Amino acid sequence: MSPLSRRPLQLVLLVSALIVAGVVLVAAYGKLFYPSVAFKVLDRVVSVLEILFATLLLIFHRRLIAWITASLLFALWSGYSLYWYLLELPCKCMGDLFNIPTGFMVALDGIFLGAGLFFSYALGLKKKLLCLSILGAAILAFAGFCFAESNYEKVAYPDFESTSEG
Repeated sequence: MSPLSRRPLQLVLLVSALIVAGVVLVAAYGKLFYPSVAFKVLDRVVSVLEILFATLLLIFHRRLIAWITASLLFALWSGYSLYWYLLELPCKCMGDLFNIPTGFMVALDGIFLGAGLFFSYALGLKKKLLCLSILGAAILAFAGFCFAESNYEKVAYPDFESTSEG
């Protein structure tokens, strides 16, 4: 591909990185300054990681590794928000700043996951590695789902471990 034909791709990558980073930074702001009561420490830690991720995505938006990382991170977050969606509870993905429907967050995570995989392929990721990335995304989505479940159990049943015998 000649440098001239790569220009449209570079522009799409830049605009996409700005959109993704913008959403992630709003989520980080919400979790940092308006953390949910039940997950105050988790919200603050995740918000710092989100700021780091958004910054790195903006800096390295033309690189394959940035979009693979983005897709895997959004796979993790999609599993987390899917758990809350199935329970019909808010995922608090933006802290208490906004009350965004959890189904919307699942969809947005899925769109950003797909965009990350698409841009990885457009930047030269081989089909075999794309399949491995999809497998990795599925595993991370499951991990995010399990992490959300463990958080829910700690909040919904805080005295379970101390009262159970065995």
